[in-house]
Amino acid sequence: ESKVKEKSIIFSAQEVMDALAGLKIKKRIPFKHQSPSDEYVLSTCLSKTGSKREIGKYHWIKLDGLSVIDGKQPYFSPPYRKGGVVWVKESYGNPEIIVYRADGMTCSFGRADHLVTAWYPAAQMPRWASRITMNVVSVGFEKGNLAVWVIELEVYSIKDRCKR
Repeated sequence: ESKVKEKSIIFSAQEVMDALAGLKIKKRIPFKHQSPSDEYVLSTCLSKTGSKREIGKYHWIKLDGLSVIDGKQPYFSPPYRKGGVVWVKESYGNPEIIVYRADGMTCSFGRADHLVTAWYPAAQMPRWASRITMNVVSVGFEKGNLAVWVIELEVYSIKDRCKR
């Protein structure tokens, strides 16, 4: 039985509140590899004729009718996969009594001191301090001025040792 690898995701205060309310979240994340120009389309490697490492990955290609005239752009994967599990990073205060900035909820991890001495950005939240875990329901993309992944998430669990 293989264990699903968890990845982290950063949420804004509003996304945290929506997740706590049980709403599905659609998160838009810009591609790291943007299209070289508007003439390129996104392609997925489905064939086993190339490298096995590239199967299921994406890359930008330029077409002339049905012929590929530029297929040498780098391959890349979406940041999350359908069926994956993510833990939410959110802004918080104090290292032992965690005070979640989005809603003021607290979780005790040692001290009994509720005074917030410093706020920390979501990117610094360790896994043990995260209270929300979500399932990745779908992964898609949108191409406008900026190509973005559209990740749909639903709540898997919320730690119950936290209180307001």
